[in-house]
Amino acid sequence: NNPHYHVSQEFKHRINYLCLDCLSKISMNMEGKEECVKPEVILTANNYMTSEVHQEVFYAVEVIMMCSIHLQGKFQCIEHENDQLIRRLIHLLSTSDNVLRKNVKQTLKNIADLPRGFLIIVTLLYREKQLIEEIFGIRAIKPLAELLMPLKERQKLKNIYENLEETKHECAALCYFINLSEDGATVAREETVKLVEKITPYLLLRNDKEFQLSVANAIEALCQNKDDGSGVPNYHAQLLCDFVMKYEKYEHPTLKYTLEDALKDQKKLLMSIKPVSYTHLTLPTIYSVQISVVAVSLKK
Repeated sequence: NNPHYHVSQEFKHRINYLCLDCLSKISMNMEGKEECVKPEVILTANNYMTSEVHQEVFYAVEVIMMCSIHLQGKFQCIEHENDQLIRRLIHLLSTSDNVLRKNVKQTLKNIADLPRGFLIIVTLLYREKQLIEEIFGIRAIKPLAELLMPLKERQKLKNIYENLEETKHECAALCYFINLSEDGATVAREETVKLVEKITPYLLLRNDKEFQLSVANAIEALCQNKDDGSGVPNYHAQLLCDFVMKYEKYEHPTLKYTLEDALKDQKKLLMSIKPVSYTHLTLPTIYSVQISVVAVSLKK
């Protein structure tokens, strides 16, 4: 309060980043994390991530990285309006400071331990496939799959092929990771629900041949029927057969292109999927389908 006492701006910044540094060191052990999480230190540190002083940014990220290991700290990271904290972290991925960038990536991984946190991050990064791969790898497949509209929601639309362009980038990122490796395809097959129904409609976006081929390759990877001796058909191949049977004649509302047309263009996909046998019917191909139903009456 002394009008004759003046603290330089440089000195203020030094106090700020030294305090943040102390907080990051306090939060290195679990008791320290508790002490920092209770007063929501993460919220304070968030304000310094946009500072023009590099040291303030560096130690602010370090505080958030340490505190986001704590469960409550993870929740504090996703409770910001418009996902502000996560957006600021993503912006810092472009920094030339390798140590800061490494800390930012670790912080995002900490937040991604929460399913909602993971979904927010992937939603913001879906156009940056290389960054997603660098930070999460094939772990990104599940949250990316959640960004696509399920068939039961598409069935409520006037045309089930509406609005595909709006989520094309999300589908492109998902197919990229499915096609990236066999491990990616395995995760997609085993850890997602009805994924083939979500991505098959995107085959109709014929104005982007590279994207269309990527979707076809992802569907092929999902429907790959490895013979394990069980005789059980591939779950995703069954879903694809059902989808084709029902929607192959439907046209895209503006492209005037059907799933039947798409499958003719993607002959590799058409020929690579083995016949799928059901308990009560056999589908010899995914495109030309003849159904023979035999009714059996069982009497006790």
